[in-house]
Amino acid sequence: MEGRNIIAPEGAEVYGMDGMRYGTENLSAGVYVVRCGDKAVKVLLKH
Repeated sequence: MEGRNIIAPEGAEVYGMDGMRYGTENLSAGVYVVRCGDKAVKVLLKH
């Protein structure tokens, strides 16, 4: 993470807890799931 951005490998997908897909930049504070291939991690973004 860097500021309001999630640094992820190319092709990674970012989802919010609402199930919507997001980009990796200018995100609001919250919990996101970052999926890359068959792996997924939860990320807590605070401001």
